[in-house]
Amino acid sequence: MKKQESSIWEQVLVKIRAEISEPSFQTWFTHTQLEINDSNWTIQTPNVFASDWLTNQYHNLIKETIYAVSGETPEIKIVHAGSKEAISDSEADIYVILRQIDRLPEQKREALYGMIQERRAAERGQPPKEERMPFAKYDVFLFDLDGVIYVGNRALPGSVESLARLREQGKTIRFITNNPCTTRERVAKKLKRLGVEATETEVVTSAWATARYLQQEGYANVFLLSDEHLEWECEQVGVGTDENGEIEAVVVGWDGSITFADIQRAAGFIYRGARLIATNADVTFPGADGPLPAVGVMLETLRMSTKVEPIIIGKPYPQMVEKALEGISPDVRTVMIGDNPDTDIAGAFNAGLPAILISDKPADLGLNEEEVYKPTARMVNLLELFR
Repeated sequence: MKKQESSIWEQVLVKIRAEISEPSFQTWFTHTQLEINDSNWTIQTPNVFASDWLTNQYHNLIKETIYAVSGETPEIKIVHAGSKEAISDSEADIYVILRQIDRLPEQKREALYGMIQERRAAERGQPPKEERMPFAKYDVFLFDLDGVIYVGNRALPGSVESLARLREQGKTIRFITNNPCTTRERVAKKLKRLGVEATETEVVTSAWATARYLQQEGYANVFLLSDEHLEWECEQVGVGTDENGEIEAVVVGWDGSITFADIQRAAGFIYRGARLIATNADVTFPGADGPLPAVGVMLETLRMSTKVEPIIIGKPYPQMVEKALEGISPDVRTVMIGDNPDTDIAGAFNAGLPAILISDKPADLGLNEEEVYKPTARMVNLLELFR
């Protein structure tokens, strides 16, 4: 630094230091130099943080102080050591604008930053942000219910808004549940109570899908280990449930009042040639005090005692997903979204579909590393479809 430059810069520093209280910034100014080349004045700082901070906070003060000390109004460039890149007066104006944006309320600030990012993306030839969001990759969304859209009788954060937004975008939605103790109509009504638009035809329950399978395969009369919902679904498609008639299949759903004697009777039908069919193979379902025994417990008892392998309709087997996709072109992009790696993610894999796991915990699929059905993506909630 020349003597004249040094003298001017020392006078500038005296005035600026009076404005500064932060020790780290005091240190930065100690190692800041001024170079004068005709009407171009370059201020070199020790690092990029110092140059950015000087530009944001003290660019105008530096100009005013230099004018007061030297009578000059030069073009000022602020650079950091080792960099040829300079920040000119015009670029400094941008920093001033950004500082003003930072003072706006959060919602307005985020909106403005979003507009800036979109403009930059467009200049780089990137598609609009909406087209880069995860939801834009798919045309059809298959949703598990409990743990994804609601828990019990409470909608999960972001689920109602996300589903509404998908419909606004013209996406096709299906709801799939392994729960055999309900009907499509009841599920649709529950979703509506929670604020989610849904129709009966968009819902696939394991009881409904099992009844359709029985009809498709030509079963005329079956023995049910289930409650009234599976029985009702069988009646709708003309499948008989007369325990005193000829039993062609034993169908396992769920009923908390089933006794061991009922299971023994079912085993007897299987010994005499009846097929073993199950709505699903879930070993547990969520209870208020923890997991409770489910369909899979009864199914495993029958499988072990009869040595007969069951036909299973629910996830992770593909029949239910195939039912959900009936009438939908195979050429559309479809994704399964669920919270259970063993049923939802594995079910998508078995149906040849990508899957998104809803979870805020590391995946533990209970399988060897080589056998893991890895989700295509992981999200904390459905709102992440739009980020």
